[in-house]
Amino acid sequence: MNKNLIILIILALLIFLIVGCSQSIEIPEENEPAELSEEEKLEQLKIERENLEKDRKEEMGEFYIPLPALGEERELQTVKAKALYLTGNVSGFKFLEEDIWGMIVFTPIVLAGGFYTLIKTRKYCLKNLAFLRNLHDRLCNMS
Repeated sequence: MNKNLIILIILALLIFLIVGCSQSIEIPEENEPAELSEEEKLEQLKIERENLEKDRKEEMGEFYIPLPALGEERELQTVKAKALYLTGNVSGFKFLEEDIWGMIVFTPIVLAGGFYTLIKTRKYCLKNLAFLRNLHDRLCNMS
């Protein structure tokens, strides 16, 4: 029964594959737009920019900052900064150097404790696995 079912499924898949491959897909030809002159491209960019500015102004409301004018690329200025960035609810707390040193000392201790727990758990699981294998062998070899 299983062989017949498998053969039936394979035949059905082959039929669907053959039917699917025999159908042709028509790909519409895209007409290439005529090359635009530089002035037309610039005009089109200005229109797109105006629409984008209008949409952004509506979305952002009072937080809207206008984009730089076309052709005016701002130079990126890199600034070397060394700082400790605090986010979320921590940003309102006082900055205490003792807290930072506490974190520096406490982090390796927590990691060591985590690894110790991981090793102990692994040994416990391996011991249980060996017991279960032994039990399985004894049950399978019962006569």
